[in-house]
This record gives sequence, C-alpha cells and structure tokens, in this order.
Amino acid sequence: MQPERVGVNIARVREIGDTERVGQLAAAERRERQNEVAVEPAGRGGLDALGVQRREPVDERTGGGETGEEHFRRQLHSPARQARARVVDHRQELQVEAPQRAAAGDKLVVNMQWVNRGTVPLMRPLRQGRADVPASYDIWLGLVDPASGTVVAASSFTPAPPTTRWYSAQKIALEGHLAIPSSLQSGTYELRVGLLNPDLPRDSPERYFRLVDGASSDEAGRYQAGSLQVTEAVPAVAATPAVTANSAKVTNATHTGDVTGATALTIANDAVTNAKAADMATATIKGRVTAGTGDPEDMTASQAWGVIDDAALNTAQNWTKAQGSTPVALTDGANIATDASLSNVFTVTLGGNRTLDNPTNLVAGRTYVWVVTQDGSGGHALAYGSSFDFPGGTAPTLSTGAGDVDLLTGIAISTSRLLCVCNLDFS
Repeated sequence: MQPERVGVNIARVREIGDTERVGQLAAAERRERQNEVAVEPAGRGGLDALGVQRREPVDERTGGGETGEEHFRRQLHSPARQARARVVDHRQELQVEAPQRAAAGDKLVVNMQWVNRGTVPLMRPLRQGRADVPASYDIWLGLVDPASGTVVAASSFTPAPPTTRWYSAQKIALEGHLAIPSSLQSGTYELRVGLLNPDLPRDSPERYFRLVDGASSDEAGRYQAGSLQVTEAVPAVAATPAVTANSAKVTNATHTGDVTGATALTIANDAVTNAKAADMATATIKGRVTAGTGDPEDMTASQAWGVIDDAALNTAQNWTKAQGSTPVALTDGANIATDASLSNVFTVTLGGNRTLDNPTNLVAGRTYVWVVTQDGSGGHALAYGSSFDFPGGTAPTLSTGAGDVDLLTGIAISTSRLLCVCNLDFS
C-alpha cells in the first residue's frame, strides 16, 4: 500500500510580537535580575529549565533570604521568566509517512522525520533531588475521531536520540507504532502527533508542548499529520467441514493443451513454438558459453565459432575441402612488422634495404610463410630479427634481381622463436 506522506510544519515561534511589549518584558527581566546578587552555595545551586544559573536573593528588609528551592520555583513561574520562555526560538518541522488505509486490529507503522528549525534543543525540566535537569519529551501518536474529538488509539515512546539532543538543522528519523483496536468501527480518523511530557497528569494543560500552529493542532496541543481510513477487521475463516476438505485437496482439474496434468503440471512435448520462446537479438544463436550446466544463452557469431573451434580442436579431422589462409600484405619500410594473428601467409615488396622485425602474437606449433619480392630496381638486402633462426646460424642472402621472389618459411617452436628455411629466386 502506498504510504501517505504528509508534511506538518509545527512551530513554537516568538509569541511576543510588538516592540512595546518586548520592551516591557525586558524591563521586568532586568528588575528581576537586580535581586539575583549572590550565587547559591554548593549543594543548593543548579541550572533552571532554560539553562540559567539559579541565584539566592537577599531580603533587604531582614538581611535574610529565601531558600534556593523557594526562589527557583518563584523565578521559574514569574511573568518575566515565562515571557523569556516564550521568546526562546523552538521550531520543529515534521514530515510523516503512514498508510492511508488499515484494518481494525492492524499495527500502524508511522515513519517521521523531525528537523529542528529553531536555535536550541527541545527539553523539559526534570526534578532530581533538589535540582532540575533537562529531559526529553516523548513522541505521542494517536488516532482521533474527528466528530467527537475522542482518542480511539494512542501510544508514546521516548525518541532516540532524545529531544535534548535535537540540535539546530539536524534531521531525526523515527519510527513509531500504533496498535489499532480490533473493535474499532470503520471510518476515517485523524492521525495526530504530539510532544508529550510524561511526568505531568493527563488533565494538565502543559502535558503537551504547545506549538503555535492553530490550523492543525487540537486544544491539547496535538497536531494532525494525516488521516487513516480504517476498515473492519477480517474475521478468521472457521474450520468448517467444507473448508477442511478444500484445504486437503492436492489435485487440480485436468489440464489439456500446452500445459497438461492434474497434480503436477507440465508443458506438453512439442508445445513451445518459436513464437512462444523468448525474443532474440539480431545475428545471435541459441547456445551456452558460460561454464557449467544452465539456461540457454544468446551467443554472438564469434562466440558460436569459439564453441565450435573448441570442439574441433579435440578431435582428429579429415578435411574434404581445400583449406588455406588469405595472404596479408605487409607494409614496406625500414622495419617491417608482422602480426602473426592475422594470417599464416604474408607478402611484402622490398623498396630498399630492410629489417624483418620479430613477429608479434606467434603461436607455438604454427607455420608461417613470408613471400619476399624485389621491386623493379632490385638489389635490396633483408636483415632479420632475433626470433628468426636459420640452419648453421647464418641468415640467407636474398636474390637481388629486379622482380626476384624468395620464400621464407618458419615453424614457431615458442612465442619468440622461429626455425626458418629460405628458398631463393622464384623469378
């Protein structure tokens, strides 16, 4: 099922918008700080919910002071401190992916991506002994009946990482799970998401972290992130005699045509025509070049010849037709190169004194022939590379008459050595 992706940009923004009001709050804050003159002694200090060092005020009338605990509570709930809390920039962006449809009794998987678009992580004060430490909010998921506002299913969990480590611009991917009651009636429900303080009672107005997004939040501070169409649960099929008998069947109706059989079906002999076989590329042949037994493959012409050659090389052959090599003309020059992979017979006409270089791509056991012709002037000598080995170690002197033809024949005994003889003067 294609999940519904809903983006909800929920943000706690600066609720104090006009300059005059901001100035009033700043003045109240300055007056409050004038009373904070002494740092609380060790064992009574700590950070408040906004990360500010708590101080013990001095009662100027009596010379005494209230306890750090009393002052912290008064300071935390003072109008100026509440104003500063509202001015802190907490903005969270949320994208939700969840199925659009589910059946009663299913478990709904909700994928969320939170992005801190504010300037500080999101945290709540947690009392530990006589100090408050920053703690994470929980993620709350729920289905709400839009007609009555009743929560029909809910779950919550502490995110990993916690909201206290959701730094600015950081993307947090979370997966939540929500069990849909099997008794839930079919209908459309709102999927809502909230940031929950689990330590506060259910009826506390501060139980959910309220963000300024009136278009999508409810009175409790939970935000709509999509809708879910719930269908009634599918009842289990009772094991009636008819169902049991049908489950026990091991045969099908007898098939005829291309597919035959009743229990184990098979393709009939000669039933697969070329039209029913897989399409093939142009100029390919069915075969197999991959080693081992396997499916047929489409081979190119060169691959097919390779398969045929491999088979022929292992078998003695009696040729019933003439066999031969097409001569390859070599390029005349001071040094004459031969690529032995191109043929077994090579021709060249000498236009001056030349050197026949060592051939490349020699194959041991093959015979190679060079037909050497003098040009119209004649009188040209031919030197040989080190791969050419002649009887007695003496290279032959070619015929030098104009148009004279000499035949050089060599058998390769390795990739770098040819045993050669030369037949002269075929003019």
